[in-house]
Order: sequence, then structure tokens, then C-alpha cells
Amino acid sequence: MTVTEDGQLSFRGQSTWLSPTVRVLFQALADRFGSTVPLETLVSEVWPSDPPSSNSVRVHILRLRRRIAPLGLEIHNVPGKGYVLTPRS
Repeated sequence: MTVTEDGQLSFRGQSTWLSPTVRVLFQALADRFGSTVPLETLVSEVWPSDPPSSNSVRVHILRLRRRIAPLGLEIHNVPGKGYVLTPRS
């Protein structure tokens, strides 16, 4: 799984493009692939100086989910803990 500087994500021979914000969000999850990443960690890594509302974070995660689904990747919400990036089972 690779993400180029211009936002092209490749996984298992398929690729998609990610916007700058969604790319940073993806990278924060990919760096901890298979592990739960607390929401606070995502916010501090993606928006270090200007944290968005929790609704805005959910919208960005929804956008990312839609972009990575065709590649065979999923983001799961772990209630009260955060989010985890996994291959689709």
C-alpha cells in the first residue's frame, strides 16, 4: 500500500486519488494498519493547528471510506475507542 505525494493510493494492483486532507487522514490510519487509532490522535495529526468539529471529522472519514472501498480496504469505528483500517474480509 503506497500513497504518492500527489495523492495516488495504490493497493493490490488498484489505485484511487485522495484529496490532501483525506490523504493525511489515510496515512495516519495506514501507519497503524490493523490497530485502533483514537479520534484525538487522528485530529492532532490531520488538523494540528485548527481542529474541526466532530461532524467534519466524520464527513472526512466517510469520504475516505468511499474512496478506499473499491480497493478492498475498510475503516471500522470502534465505539469509544477510535477507528481501524483493515482489508475487507
